[in-house]
Amino acid sequence: MTEHSDEQLAARAMEEKAYKEAVRLLLPLAERNSEYALLSLGWIYETGATGAPDKDAARSYYEHAASQGSATAHLYLGRLLLRNGQDEEAKAIVQRGQKFSDEDCRSALAELSDKVDEGLAAKALKQGALEEAIHLLTPLAHRNSEYALLCLGSIYEKGAKGDPDEKTARGYYERAVAGGSAVACYELGRLLLGQGEEAEARPTFEIGAKRGSVPCMWRLGKMMVEGRGGPFDQNNGTVWLRKAATEGHIFAQRTLLAIEEHNAQSIFEKIAIRKKIAALAMKGGKEMLKDPYSDKIR
Repeated sequence: MTEHSDEQLAARAMEEKAYKEAVRLLLPLAERNSEYALLSLGWIYETGATGAPDKDAARSYYEHAASQGSATAHLYLGRLLLRNGQDEEAKAIVQRGQKFSDEDCRSALAELSDKVDEGLAAKALKQGALEEAIHLLTPLAHRNSEYALLCLGSIYEKGAKGDPDEKTARGYYERAVAGGSAVACYELGRLLLGQGEEAEARPTFEIGAKRGSVPCMWRLGKMMVEGRGGPFDQNNGTVWLRKAATEGHIFAQRTLLAIEEHNAQSIFEKIAIRKKIAALAMKGGKEMLKDPYSDKIR
């Protein structure tokens, strides 16, 4: 039988999830440097399709295929290294793979390259290497990386590079919002509120709420029931607050309890609600200690 027909038999076994049979068929093909066999064996061992995952074996097959000039192998190997936290090695593999890249693989390699740089930038920020982080984030921001735009917005807003520059920060957040980021809607809306621009903050929170941002749901609902940044809207405001509260947002739960207390008919109802508010305050404090950036308290 020809190599092509053997690959077809192996492919059929892969489709039928008969992975042990696939391995039996793929091994001799791999010895003949079949790209399909090398990539398939790499995937089988990486995912543990026939048993426990064996990342070393997977890497070996991917490296073998990459040495034969396979752009796809560079992509798979880069992803494997990135998942293992080997960012520098992943970056080198991706850069090498781009030399072999065909049209189908080029965009995937470029996307992986950006993921690698985002990881390196995160490490630099954690280590306090601000200039290195900015060096990595700036070209990513030019390619509209959500992570880079949010990081640079935060850097300029907080003045980590010097004096706070809210105008530049706002520009980065606005670009991330335009790119579809729900997180950026919260950051931009929060910044606008701090600048007293409630009429602009409210629709920004609304965009974020519709994109699924729980903190935006709370901010929008609260502004609606208070009549801030737009018309008073008790009904829709309460709907957004309940959505956020259902997701565990502590401040949304607190706002709903405050509305309930305001509408309570007796002192006993009010006392019972105040006890719930006190318990919620303790819960919020614990959440803040655990994760000050939790979406439940933002």
